[in-house]
Amino acid sequence: MGVVNTWHTQGDSRVCSGCAALEWEERAIGQAFVLGVYGPPLHDGCRCYMTQEYTGGGEIEVVDVAGEVERVLARLGTRDILEAGRG
Repeated sequence: MGVVNTWHTQGDSRVCSGCAALEWEERAIGQAFVLGVYGPPLHDGCRCYMTQEYTGGGEIEVVDVAGEVERVLARLGTRDILEAGRG
């Protein structure tokens, strides 16, 4: 499946029946949930949220952000960065 979206509610007495029906429903990226929506909010005041989980299949790209930032800083130097920020 690749990446799965999972619908979550707050799990309290304020959760409406529409949102409660979607609790823990899983859909592939780009696939609509049962009520035809692709994610929260379902309605005004909706407190639901969605999580995403990699379930395998296909490839994902891992980016070393900290390492890339360090390489850019080393290449530009502090003075160049400060001057670019003032521009």
